[in-house]
Amino acid sequence: MRRTLTAVLAGLALTGCGTPGAGLRVEGRAEDVRASPPPVADGSPTVDEVRVLRDDPGVGHRVKAAVARPCSNGAFRGWYPVYTRYATVGGAGTVVLIDVAGCEDHTACGGTLGAFVYRLDEGRPERVFGTEEAGSRVTAEGTGLRLERPVFNPGDDEPCPSATRATPLRWDGARFAEAGR
Repeated sequence: MRRTLTAVLAGLALTGCGTPGAGLRVEGRAEDVRASPPPVADGSPTVDEVRVLRDDPGVGHRVKAAVARPCSNGAFRGWYPVYTRYATVGGAGTVVLIDVAGCEDHTACGGTLGAFVYRLDEGRPERVFGTEEAGSRVTAEGTGLRLERPVFNPGDDEPCPSATRATPLRWDGARFAEAGR
């Protein structure tokens, strides 16, 4: 019984909530590595999300530093801290949602450095929403998008909020904007 309990507790300690399975893993020298988009069977457009962030002049220094090279240590070693999803949103067409974390282990609580939405216009990405508010991320919900922000309550550890606040994002024909703003 004692061995079983010890094994279970050790397994839980090792798995954690921040295991980097959804990021982009690369191997080789950082200057030789290029992120490549995942293959898509249905012919939908894809992007090299790391290059998109690096090339976007509107993306801030902290985010660009996070995607300058794969993480070199910790749980994210060998991975770019980028999480990408594709969605189809009425009026906007196909969009790519990109959340950027950091290489530090505290991002296991869901912390991010920024969240961005790019519209794929003839395969070229055009940023139509972005925030570099720490802990924020954009998610697809039905045929729309929503911005999730951390909510810290008294007693919360700094990197780990106890709740999130969701705000719908509305397509105005050219960009996504927070509903009600």
